[in-house]
Amino acid sequence: MRAQIHVTHAYGRTPLGAKASDGAKAYPVPRDTDAPKTRVPPLNAQRATTPTPLGARWTDADGQRWCPTEVGVSALGSCTQFLSAPVHSMTSGRGSVRCWGPRRWFRVQVSGDQVVRHFGSTGAARRRLEKWKVLPNREYVAEKVRAHVSSAIYEVDPAEIRDLETEHPLGVLWENFDSTVQLVRDWRPDFAFSHLFHFCLEDLGRIFSWEEFRDDWSASPARRSWLWDPAWVVHQKAVDKLVTQRGCTEAQARAAVRNALRWRIGTFYYSFLREIYVVGRLRNLGLPALSHPLADALFRADLWCGDAVVGIYIDNPNYRSTRGGRKHPAQYYLGDQPRFRFIDLEMSAPEGFGTVALPTDDDLNRCVRAIRQSQ
Repeated sequence: MRAQIHVTHAYGRTPLGAKASDGAKAYPVPRDTDAPKTRVPPLNAQRATTPTPLGARWTDADGQRWCPTEVGVSALGSCTQFLSAPVHSMTSGRGSVRCWGPRRWFRVQVSGDQVVRHFGSTGAARRRLEKWKVLPNREYVAEKVRAHVSSAIYEVDPAEIRDLETEHPLGVLWENFDSTVQLVRDWRPDFAFSHLFHFCLEDLGRIFSWEEFRDDWSASPARRSWLWDPAWVVHQKAVDKLVTQRGCTEAQARAAVRNALRWRIGTFYYSFLREIYVVGRLRNLGLPALSHPLADALFRADLWCGDAVVGIYIDNPNYRSTRGGRKHPAQYYLGDQPRFRFIDLEMSAPEGFGTVALPTDDDLNRCVRAIRQSQ
C-alpha cells in the first residue's frame, strides 16, 4: 500500500507544482520502513517542477519556520524515515502541503547547481565561479563538484563524530608556522581537500576515520591522481628545496616534508569533521543547516541556513581570527549581495591534543541565537 501526499492550494502553483484548478491532488510516495533514521525537518524540501530558493521560508503547523532545499520529483521516493504521526501540514504564502496518514521525512539533497543559483548568480561570487570553471587543465574539477549531491552528510549523527575512533591525523606534531615548509603549507591540489572529504562521505554513506580515508578511499587507483600523486610531486620539490636552500640532509628534509604534508591534510580533515558536526547539531536544534563542498571551497561558506552564512573557525592569527589571517571569510566573496547575513562560530584554541576540537554548547547556542535573529 502506498501512502499519499495530498496538495491543496488557494491560488497559483503549489510547492509540488500542482495548479489551483487541480484541487486536491495525490502524489504517491513509496514506504521505506527499513531506511536509516535522519533528523531533517519534515517536508523541508519539496518542489517538483521549478527551482526552490534555498532561502525561502516555510512555516509548519506548529509555527516553526524552515528554509527548504530543493528536491526533484525522484526525491519524493527517497524517503529515509517512516513515522506514524497525525495529519501534518506546512504553509507558505502560496498555499499548503498536507499529509494524510503517516508523516514523511524526506532525504535532503543539495546539488552543486543549487549552490551556484543560491550563491553564485551575481557579483564577486559570480566572477569567482566563472574563473574557477575555466581554470586551465582543471575543468574536470568544476564538472565533478557541480555534479556532486550532498545527502549522506545530513544523516550523520553528531554523536558519531564525538565517538569516532580514528588515528590522530596529526600524529605527535605541533605546527610551528614560521618553520613549516612553505611549499607544502601553501599547497592546494586540483580538488580542494573539502571536496575530497565530501566525496568520500557520500561514497561510503557514513562518517569515516582518518586511516580509512588515507589508506583505502583516497589510495584507490581511481583516486590516487586526486591527492597522493600530486602530494608525491610536491613532496619531491619540497625535499629538493630544503636540501639545496637550507642545507638539510636528505633524511632531515624528507622527515620535515612528510610531517608538513601530514599536518596540511590532517587539519583539513579535522575541519571537515567539525563542520559536519555543527550541521548535525544545528539541524537537531531545528535549524535547516546545509553544506556542500562547492560552497565551502569556493565561497568559504562552511554551512548556511537560508540566507544566514556560517563560518566556523578556531582563533588562529596565521589563518583566521577576528584580527585577520590569510584565509578570506565568506564576506569577501558574498558581501556584495545584501541579502546574506554572516555568522561567525569562533572557537577558542583547544587545550588538549589528539582529538578533534568541537564547539561547546555555549558556542552553538550563541550561533543559533545569531542565526535566528538574522532571519
